[in-house]
Amino acid sequence: MHFVEGVSLRVEDCGTNAINIAMKTKRQIEICGTEHYCHLFKNWYCTATPIVDYHEKEIIAYLDMSVMNIDCLKQDSVILWKIADYIEKCLWLMHEKDDLLSSKLDYIDRLILSKMACKYERKIVLKEIGISERTLRRHIEKLYELFNVNNDLGIVMKAINNRIIDTYGNLL
Repeated sequence: MHFVEGVSLRVEDCGTNAINIAMKTKRQIEICGTEHYCHLFKNWYCTATPIVDYHEKEIIAYLDMSVMNIDCLKQDSVILWKIADYIEKCLWLMHEKDDLLSSKLDYIDRLILSKMACKYERKIVLKEIGISERTLRRHIEKLYELFNVNNDLGIVMKAINNRIIDTYGNLL
């Protein structure tokens, strides 16, 4: 099967499968071959589980494992659960890191990041924010150290990746 963006796995579109039932119930689901809607899939054994971003309190993806002619749902379920758990822990740690980084920025730091993302030159940033050149230089040096980069583009990219600003320079 070749899944591409826009493919629907809803029951109405493709019959019973572990992913669409997991999407409806919002929990891990196992489907044995004979439970599939379509005769073509009678030899498939599938397990699907949601991946939850607990920081955002939402399901962000579903992980599916399917095997053919092998009834090993118990093993699939444990493996899938472990993978989902690992991904969820990584997401949580990423959010904690983002929160820690974001907490080290003051309002002027955020304004500088916003203006730099709009491709403003440093002289324009000075006028827009109303700070001295020395103050701007001090803030930028702080951002270099905090983001562990050595140029202005690096600062902007890290700020976008850490969801401090968006790609248009809007503060998040």
